[in-house]
Amino acid sequence: PKIPARIRRTVPWSKVILILRNPVDRFYSQFKMTIKDIFGLRSKTLEDFLHHEVEAMREFHMTTAPMPNRPTTTNDTTFSHPTVPWEHPLPESSWSKKLAINSYTNDPEFGHQILLRRGLYSVQLRWWLKHFTLNEDLLVINYDDMLADTKAVLYRVLEF
Repeated sequence: PKIPARIRRTVPWSKVILILRNPVDRFYSQFKMTIKDIFGLRSKTLEDFLHHEVEAMREFHMTTAPMPNRPTTTNDTTFSHPTVPWEHPLPESSWSKKLAINSYTNDPEFGHQILLRRGLYSVQLRWWLKHFTLNEDLLVINYDDMLADTKAVLYRVLEF
C-alpha cells in the first residue's frame, strides 16, 4: 500500500497503467513457474499450494472460509470445495498483519511462496485509488482484452 503513495509523492505527474489478469489464470501460471524454478517444490500439487494459501489467509485473519479437504493419496483426484461463508473475505481492518497479502507464513515446506493472495486485486486497487484517479492518471487494463485485441488496447494506452 505504500507504493502508490510513494509514486504520487515522487513523480506527481506520472500516469500508471495496471494490467490485471484473471486471478485463477494468474495463480495457475505462477504455480507452474514456481514448481519449474524451485526444485524443492516440484512434488507439490496445485491443491497443496491452494491449501497452503487458504491456511495462510486464515492465519492472518483474512478469511473465515473453511479449509478444503486435501486428497488422501496421490491417486485421489477428489478435492472438496466447501461452501464459502458470506463474510469471506474479511475486511483489511480485521487482518492480523497490515500487509497480509505479501506476508510469509512460518511454513518451512512452502517458504516464501504467495500465489493466491497476490490475486486479491480489489484490495490492491483500493491502495491505488487512494492516490490516483481512474482513467485520469490510472488506467486499468484486462490482460485478456490485451491478448484478444492488442491493437485496440495499444490505442487506448496511447490515448491515455
